[in-house]
Amino acid sequence: VGRTIAAAFSVGAIVAATRSVIAFASEIRHTADNLGITTDELQGLNDVALEFGLSTENIRDRLSKLVVVQGRAAEGQVAYLKALDQLNISHDDFINASPAEAFELLATGVANAKSEQEALSALSKIYSEENAPRLVAMLKKIGNEGLQTIIDKSKEAGRSLDEDLITKLESLGTANEKIMLRLKVGWAQVLGVVGNAVTRAGAFYGELQGQLDEIGAGRSLLDRFWTLQKMRIRDFDFDKAE
Repeated sequence: VGRTIAAAFSVGAIVAATRSVIAFASEIRHTADNLGITTDELQGLNDVALEFGLSTENIRDRLSKLVVVQGRAAEGQVAYLKALDQLNISHDDFINASPAEAFELLATGVANAKSEQEALSALSKIYSEENAPRLVAMLKKIGNEGLQTIIDKSKEAGRSLDEDLITKLESLGTANEKIMLRLKVGWAQVLGVVGNAVTRAGAFYGELQGQLDEIGAGRSLLDRFWTLQKMRIRDFDFDKAE
C-alpha cells in the first residue's frame, strides 16, 4: 500500500496528472467556444446527460443540430415551425436564443407537453429517433428544474470546473508550453554546438591520420606521431611568432 501511495504521488505521476487536468480544462473551453455556449452551460448539460445515459458527444451533436434548426426556422421551414408549435415555443424566442437558451426552451416545451408521445413527435422533427426516450427524460428534468439549477447542482457536487479555474489552468498550460519550447530550443542549440565540435574534431583527426600515413607504414603509431611533432617544430617560423 505504501508503495502504491508513493507511486501515486511520484513526480512523474503528478506531472502526468497535471497535464491531464490542463488538457481537460482546455477541451471544455474549446468545445464550449465551438458550440457558442459557456463552460458552465456545457458542463451542466454534460452532467445531466450522463445521469440519463447520454454521452458528451450526444449533447454536443444535439446542440450543433439545434443551431441548424434555428437557422431553418428563421428561413420559415414549416416542419420546424410546426415542431415548435407542438411544444408551445415562440418562434422568435427560439430563433434569437443562444444555443443553450434554445435547448432550455426545448426542454421547457417537452416538460410541459400534453403527453410524452406528443413530445416524441415534436422531437422527431428536430432530432432523429435515436436515444429519444432518454433525451425526453433529460429534457423534462432541465425543463422542470431550469438550466441554471442544473449548473449549480453540478458545481455543488464537484462535477464542474469554475470558469476562473479553467482560465487559470489554461494559463498554466500556456506557461508550461513556453517553458518546454525554451528547453527544446536550448537543447537544440547545445546539440548544434556539440555537433560543430564533433565535426571540427573529426576534421582534425582526419588530417592528423593523413599526415601520419604520409610518414610511412611499417612504423609504430607512437613513432610516427613523434616524427610528425619533430617535423612541425622544424618547420615552425619562430620569427613570425615573435
